[in-house]
Amino acid sequence: MIYLIGGAARVGKTTLAKMILERNKIPFDSTDMLWWAFKECQPERKWVEGWENVPDQFFPFLRSYVNHTIKTLPDYVIEGDSFFPSHAAMLMKDFKVKAVFLGSSNLNLADIKKYAQHNNWVEHFSQEEQEKLPKKLMDDSEMFRKESEKFGMPYFELANGREEKL
Repeated sequence: MIYLIGGAARVGKTTLAKMILERNKIPFDSTDMLWWAFKECQPERKWVEGWENVPDQFFPFLRSYVNHTIKTLPDYVIEGDSFFPSHAAMLMKDFKVKAVFLGSSNLNLADIKKYAQHNNWVEHFSQEEQEKLPKKLMDDSEMFRKESEKFGMPYFELANGREEKL
């Protein structure tokens, strides 16, 4: 079974994947790493910039990755913000896949930085961009919530009781 953990940035996807690894010994990959490796290996390709465009560009690779992973490993977790519930629904039609999506309707910059301590990409943004980041991630979470509902996918709101819910 392939387990997909999707959702907005900095809401707990990697934390949940690490918990599954520790508790159930199910390995995981992050679509962040896969996306950047994929993109760097094809510098000649015309990439449409913007996070909202990543999932559609990444989906053919993700589909192939799921196809080959499921043939090799009995259980595997893939987590990240590089796929939407619509993509998970397409994968579920052809493969043994389960998906869950995470989000938060209450984020602040201090928490975002705290959860990004091992990969502090926040520091690469200007102060103005950093100040806009909580609203963007909350908007992204709302998009994941709505699309999860549309496709019948579980969605967990982690604004309150994040650690317990994970």
